Amino acid sequence: MDIDLGLSQPSDLPQIYDIMEEAFPPAEAIRFKDLKRLYHNPKYKILAIKNQIGKLSGFLTLWNLIGFNFAEYFAIHKNLRGRGLGSAVLKQFLRRTKKPLVLEVEAFNTETAKRRVKFYQSLGFKLNDITYIQPPLREHDEQIPLTIMSYPSLIPQAKRQNVLAQIFSYGYQIALV
Repeated sequence: MDIDLGLSQPSDLPQIYDIMEEAFPPAEAIRFKDLKRLYHNPKYKILAIKNQIGKLSGFLTLWNLIGFNFAEYFAIHKNLRGRGLGSAVLKQFLRRTKKPLVLEVEAFNTETAKRRVKFYQSLGFKLNDITYIQPPLREHDEQIPLTIMSYPSLIPQAKRQNVLAQIFSYGYQIALV
């Protein structure tokens, strides 16, 4: 599969946001103005997934945190899902990074949530016994139960509080006390 995973350009952001809006429920997607603001944050990377002719196929957003990367959003264009592109992209990223990768999945007992967990497990991610409620991104947004997955191994008990503190501090701009 011929794909390019590289830093996005400002001109990619509207298309990236279109994919985000389609792939994530409103309570989970940030606003476009926040995506543009994060683009300029040195700790935040918006990686564009492009095909051989440079057409945007998806994206991966990451926080470069102390001791790990936190994948905040990962989505493939709806017309390209189910073809192995997501697996190929994550495998490529995991080969390139030296840091563990942490991400959140919905802690619902639905077929979609179960399928998502299986997808990440098939790539070597581990389902941690760490569950919490996502703080609302906007006033009146629903609260969503989330569980942490990590690659290549489970997060050790001694590091869990630090991992959560960084996710909440950077991803949600909330300090855990």
